Amino acid sequence: MNDRNYGLDLYRIFCCLGVLTYHIMDDLIDTPYETVSKPIYFAASFCVPGFFLLSGYLCGIREELSKEYIESKIITIMKKLFGWIIFWSVIKYIHTKELLDIWWNLTAGMLSDGILPVAWFLFTYCFLMLLAYPLWNIYKMRPIAFFVFSSVYCLFLAFHIGDNLLKVYSQSLWLHLYLGYFCIGMSMNTIQCKMQNRRACIVLFFLHVLSILIYAFEVYHSEIYLLPHNYYGSYFYSVWLITGFSLCLLIPIQLPFLNKMFKHMSKNTFVVYLGHLPILQYFTSLRPIKNTLEGVFLIIIYFIGLELLAECFKKLPLLRKLV
Repeated sequence: MNDRNYGLDLYRIFCCLGVLTYHIMDDLIDTPYETVSKPIYFAASFCVPGFFLLSGYLCGIREELSKEYIESKIITIMKKLFGWIIFWSVIKYIHTKELLDIWWNLTAGMLSDGILPVAWFLFTYCFLMLLAYPLWNIYKMRPIAFFVFSSVYCLFLAFHIGDNLLKVYSQSLWLHLYLGYFCIGMSMNTIQCKMQNRRACIVLFFLHVLSILIYAFEVYHSEIYLLPHNYYGSYFYSVWLITGFSLCLLIPIQLPFLNKMFKHMSKNTFVVYLGHLPILQYFTSLRPIKNTLEGVFLIIIYFIGLELLAECFKKLPLLRKLV
């Protein structure tokens, strides 16, 4: 019997599309008369915290989480990241004859710099995975207490505890914030069975819609323009994020071909994540994105193209290690 929850695969795909949307629509939000791009941009802002929420959940549902598993996970990710740095450095050398410092580009990624600025997410993820083993043990011993503690922790974040860290440090060091979502994700398995009745689904959907409305109100009535990450941790953002993830968990995907497709696409999101930004930066330097429709078209093209690239990598020696 296959007890895999394909809603998790779908959520990972949504998060990956969210990253693409976030980076592409970022070029349009200040364009005159492009009023649609801004709500799309803010709607995609669940992507990075969503990944941390999902990562915590995947740790929490494991029957066993060994130190060896975590070590192998971190080492594998760092090897893949190093491989991608080399890959893009070679591509840049072929195109410009510029020889990049591989080590600098690897470490610079931690602070959203270098040839792969999106690599900061992987460094932050690896740090959270270092904490995952003791957190998982506490969760398994006291699941209800862990859920209550995680909820209270996120409540403190909603009251702007730690906001000064968001102003001082790079996004990769907003660890207190991402740790909160990671812990909430880990503890969600405790209450998942109670969310599976019809009444709970209706409540979740109502809270999700309500949080979207509050989020939209806060964004459009703010006295100063704030980027989406400034809303991370706020109560309406957290409710929006958690209820959206919960609804994905409850989606019944029962068609075998869809299950297979989502599972396959989900596995390739790593390539989409690390592959999209250098390509996007190169092509937009040649021809800037002009309107929202073009941006949506590029999101679809990049996602499909990089998914196919991942499939090609799987057929090639060494490059298959990057997938």
